[in-house]
Amino acid sequence: MSFLKIKKLFMILTGLLFSTTLSFAAEVWNGVVHVTDPESLGHDIINLNGNWEFYPAQEFQSFNREQYDMAFIKVPGAWEYNAKKNLQADFACYRIKIMGLKPDTRYAIFSRVCPATASKFFCNGAKVGEYGRYSSNEKLAKSAERPVYLFLNSDSIGTIELVIQVSSFSNHQSGIISSLLFAEQKVITRHFIKIIISCAILLGAILFTCIINFSVFIGDTKNFANMIFGFLLLGLLCQLLTSNGSILSWMFPDIPFSVIQGLKYVPLWMSPQLFSVLMMRDKSFEQHYPYVDKAIFGIFSAFAVIFCAFPIKYTNYLSVILISANGLFYFYAIIRMARNFAVKQIKDGIYLSFYIVVTTGFFFDILFPVQSSMIVILFSQVGILILAMFDVFYMAYAHQSIFHNTHRIMTILENINDSYEKFISHEFLELVNRSDPNEVKLGDYAKTALTIMYVQTSIITSDETTILPRHEFDTCSKFIKLITDCIDQSNGFVSNFLGRGCVAIFTGGPNDALFAARKIMVEADTLNETQMRSGEYCVSINAGIHYGDVITGAIGEDLRLDNVLIGPCMNAVCRISAVAYKHGGSFLISKDALDQIEGDIACDVRLYPNSIITAENDEIILYECVDENSSDDDTEVVKPVPISSKEIENFTKIYW
Repeated sequence: MSFLKIKKLFMILTGLLFSTTLSFAAEVWNGVVHVTDPESLGHDIINLNGNWEFYPAQEFQSFNREQYDMAFIKVPGAWEYNAKKNLQADFACYRIKIMGLKPDTRYAIFSRVCPATASKFFCNGAKVGEYGRYSSNEKLAKSAERPVYLFLNSDSIGTIELVIQVSSFSNHQSGIISSLLFAEQKVITRHFIKIIISCAILLGAILFTCIINFSVFIGDTKNFANMIFGFLLLGLLCQLLTSNGSILSWMFPDIPFSVIQGLKYVPLWMSPQLFSVLMMRDKSFEQHYPYVDKAIFGIFSAFAVIFCAFPIKYTNYLSVILISANGLFYFYAIIRMARNFAVKQIKDGIYLSFYIVVTTGFFFDILFPVQSSMIVILFSQVGILILAMFDVFYMAYAHQSIFHNTHRIMTILENINDSYEKFISHEFLELVNRSDPNEVKLGDYAKTALTIMYVQTSIITSDETTILPRHEFDTCSKFIKLITDCIDQSNGFVSNFLGRGCVAIFTGGPNDALFAARKIMVEADTLNETQMRSGEYCVSINAGIHYGDVITGAIGEDLRLDNVLIGPCMNAVCRISAVAYKHGGSFLISKDALDQIEGDIACDVRLYPNSIITAENDEIILYECVDENSSDDDTEVVKPVPISSKEIENFTKIYW
């Protein structure tokens, strides 16, 4: 994603968040609002801020606008009754009149915070909603937990008389402390949905960042910073839930509101505690003040234990102490942030700056509850979102070198493995029950029954011709490459290169070896014709195929290993190849190998006129693999003539 796209996405998200708070104010003067353009309420929202009529200790059915106790009070705001004793009350009425609306039109109001602790709403004398359970009796009253979101209908002359009956027995500083937004129904509904979407985006962003942090920590358990920041974001998630607790309780009515509000204590002890752990990494600061961050960590860790150990009735006192401790840490964080930027610890300084922004919104919400309903998103929620985005981008930047190094190391390892396979094949590893070349040790071996093919090449020349070493090497290389390709295509693999030839293993059985023999004969004839036309040397190929027990193992020294095949089967196949070279015949296969074939034979074979005697005085009957179009004498052999072991050894020395 390019920088411009990221910037555009950020602007959209920011605009979405600001759209949840920005609206036009309609001044309420002495309890009356005059709407000059009723059509504007079909697409814009107004705030019903200003001076409302106020009737302390009066209920909607009995208040008298001419009575002495009627006054005007600023909304949003809290009532205070210290000036006049007869105005002190635990319940009251608010009233305004909205004029200049469309006749018989459906409007709506919305507020993030319900007025007082319980309230009833009346429109033109009819009750339209109740939040909590209103009562002038303290024992019967119940606090509200949801945002205000209800509908009002204008009368035939386009007027709405809105009366709000409120009660608050917890203290005498309650009232309408959040702006009431007013517009047509569709506009308010759309506005409410925007707030829900913004909350969902923030929650999703934080959860996504938490998952990334914890995933990085799982991948690298030494990176404690990611684990700490994951828990820190969970703490900020709790703060986000509590700041939008009324809306969340409206969305999820099954969740007790007290549980959502109780989450506000989690970030109060978790954020300073975790940031103190992060700041312990600053060794230069620890040298001058070795116990400051450790003391902070211990203090806020103790709060978590105290909240769990003490009864609920002491929670208010503990909350005051905890908030005060957070206030002290707030100023300490500002000092540490300035120091981190001064010593070029940019990452920690930015983390602390975001903590300060988010905490500023939290304290603003506590100290200025009237204004916070409009501004807390700017401080806290946007700060949390930017913090989550910064953490993701920083981790991407910080870990790109790790990913690049990992990719580079993987490429090096692949090249090393490819180099290993040039000397120790994957198939050889399987034979000795190993999966990695590094696992192979000197002396590792395995004994098994295999089909072995030993192929040798020899250049065809006249007696007077002398071959230059370079020409001999180039010619042999061409044909050995041809042989190895045919072996690979026939489910076999080359185990060793010996002289002008190679030893191949066929784990699938002799039929694969015969198929390879047939393919080698055809391809060699084609290459010889090409060599002859170009005036280059031709090559004859002789090979032996045998089936039997063989020992496969690693020999050499610790710093240089090679795979080797030994055993009776290997000795026999070398003798068979030597007989093919001495007495003629391209490919000779033993009867032991033919007996292992099931089904059709992949190559035409006929009994060879000679057999061999092994060192153990066992006779091996041989068959010759021939071309289908061969014009050689195909006289039937009645009984093969055995060649003694000593005779084979004599010309084998010359052959090798």
